[in-house]
Amino acid sequence: MIAHMNARQFKKLCKLAHGLMLQFDPNCASSTYRCEGQGSHDGWHHFVLKGTLGFGGSSGHYQPEWSDQSAWSVLFSTVFWSFCEKPDWDAVMEKGCMEWPSWRPGMRPRRWQDVIALGRKMVAAQGRQP
Repeated sequence: MIAHMNARQFKKLCKLAHGLMLQFDPNCASSTYRCEGQGSHDGWHHFVLKGTLGFGGSSGHYQPEWSDQSAWSVLFSTVFWSFCEKPDWDAVMEKGCMEWPSWRPGMRPRRWQDVIALGRKMVAAQGRQP
């Protein structure tokens, strides 16, 4: 979906996604992360510019580890898990495993603009202004 996007466009997309995530969940503000350097960034699967927005934090007790994701990845995951077909938990318990959920019929976004539109729809459903 964003494979052919250059780093400048990706940075702008992350800025837009970051704003939507803050509207959807204001608690995300405490985990805002800005890339400090330019280049490839572990786990982001995209070349990034300095200042590209994401969310991150440390987790763990004895040996805390840092993890972060681009704001775009967080928004995409939030939209996916909000609009995917939920598994039948009784069948999952019988099989002992779960198939990966898929988008609801007619909901699969084809472009990044579709994901942004679904994100705005989620924000509006909460009674907030997108």
